Amino acid sequence: MPPSAQILRRETGTRRRRVMVTTEMLREWQRLGKQGIDEAGGLDGLARQYGVASDALKHCLRTDGTLTMRAEYRLRMDGEGAM
Repeated sequence: MPPSAQILRRETGTRRRRVMVTTEMLREWQRLGKQGIDEAGGLDGLARQYGVASDALKHCLRTDGTLTMRAEYRLRMDGEGAM
């Protein structure tokens, strides 16, 4: 039986658990743009690569590569420090 296809996964320091979306991830995804998302296999493929839940990623990133208002707010708050 041939080996199953494997999708490269980012090192997150966890085994099979889903990880929380971090501001570093948001910045990386923002730089990807639509082409980078398409190359990763869409939003679902990108979520698998980073080990995050697909729904969590979709709350932060649109298919055209732009961040949602929620994600932009998180980046703004991270830059200003804790409130």
